Amino acid sequence: MSKKNIILFATLVVFAQYLTAQSSKYILRMTDSIAKNPRNVRFYITRASHYRTAGYFDSAFTDINKAAQLEPKNAKVYGMRGSIYESLNNYTKAMADYTFAVSLEPRISDYYKKRSDLHVKMGNLKLAHRDIDSAIKYFPDYPMLLQDKAAIYEAEGNYEKAIACYNGAMYIQGFAQWELFAKRGFCYAQLKNYSKSIEEYTVYIDQYKKEGKDLQTFNLTPKAFLNRGLCYLLINDYEKGKNDFSDFILLDNTDPSAYFLRANCHYMQNNIEAAKVDLKNAIRLDPTFENAKALLNKLENKN
Repeated sequence: MSKKNIILFATLVVFAQYLTAQSSKYILRMTDSIAKNPRNVRFYITRASHYRTAGYFDSAFTDINKAAQLEPKNAKVYGMRGSIYESLNNYTKAMADYTFAVSLEPRISDYYKKRSDLHVKMGNLKLAHRDIDSAIKYFPDYPMLLQDKAAIYEAEGNYEKAIACYNGAMYIQGFAQWELFAKRGFCYAQLKNYSKSIEEYTVYIDQYKKEGKDLQTFNLTPKAFLNRGLCYLLINDYEKGKNDFSDFILLDNTDPSAYFLRANCHYMQNNIEAAKVDLKNAIRLDPTFENAKALLNKLENKN
């Protein structure tokens, strides 16, 4: 494991411990509140939510089922119980609870969103569209719903409509949400509009550089370098592509594709020895990487 990955793993462990500690604090608070008012359903729902976050699923079910017993027609109860089931990958029961929540509160967008997200996980994209459209109908000014709609279009391969949804989300917010530039960049790349993709990724990357943030903390940023580099490679701008792959490797040196792509840039610039080094690294990380093996064999046998 690389030093960066060790640091990242340790950070995730600490963050998980922080969430558990925070949940434990709220669990104690809710326990005290329930002792004072044992028929308050909101307290049981809240404590169940924190039990779920902390991974205490049996306790979460005990609380949420108690809430259902106290108020069997409270949609929030079934929305939360569905989330608990979903955390355990019991999609059938989660879907049943979300559906019941929708039947109790048909004008609340959150339950449609939950059900739409679950449909995506289950591969039911047509049903996911139906539910996210209902959510947007009842909460048209919430940009995250349009982002969810865009993600469904991406899953279908309909990148033009995905871009339109991301544009709508930006318009509703009234300010730039920089991650959306990276998401649009991905869509433009799938449409083979590489120049526009580069433009979108550049806005995203430059903004976070400008803000001075640690790029390793942003999940999209390493992929933004990789994807922009690939676009440069596809339009034969090998120097800029090589630079982007190098930036990606600084952030994540465990992805064999980055070394392979940089090797291609070196090869096209006739820097054969550098290409060989990268290809060997790609094969070291993935011994089954046949394309890397084939190119390395070609270069080693080149006169």
